[in-house]
Order: sequence, then structure tokens, then C-alpha cells
Amino acid sequence: MTQEPDFAGRIVSVWCKEPAQGGVLEDARVQCLYDRPFIVGKIADDGRGERDPRAGATFWFPVHDILMLTVYPDLKAAQAAYAAREKQMTQRPSAGK
Repeated sequence: MTQEPDFAGRIVSVWCKEPAQGGVLEDARVQCLYDRPFIVGKIADDGRGERDPRAGATFWFPVHDILMLTVYPDLKAAQAAYAAREKQMTQRPSAGK
């Protein structure tokens, strides 16, 4: 027996295969469409650069295309993680040096 994950009140970062690539979701849940499971939620502002024009739109990502999920307690924690990762990437020395 499989149990659906409980993402209630959390933020879910979805990494998918091309071309979708993924997104940061609020109000995420697993929902089936004609026996195909999807993770469904509203695109959230991940805090990187300009506000994502897709923010607030509902996206459906096929579960079979998902490579990784990261679950955060709230949007502020997700934004802080993304900011820390961006900072880490910009401070990394170049491979050729």
C-alpha cells in the first residue's frame, strides 16, 4: 500500500526532467488525472531575482518526471535556502584557476 505525502502548509521544490525543469510550489498535493499521478501546486516566488511572472499559477508536474523534491517548512525558509545556494555558487572558484 502506498501513502500519499502530506505537504500541507509546506513549500515543495520540484526538480523535473526537461523540458519542465520544475518549480517551487505552495499548497502542493498529489492528484491523479486519468490514473496518472501529478504533484500539483501554485508556483511560489523563490526570491531569486525578479518576481516570477508565473507566480500564483497552478502547475501540474507528472510524478514520473520528478527527479527530486525538497520540502521546506515555509516560503521564507525556501527563499533563504535558494539565496544561500546562489551565494555559494558565486563564491566557488573557477575550475580552470
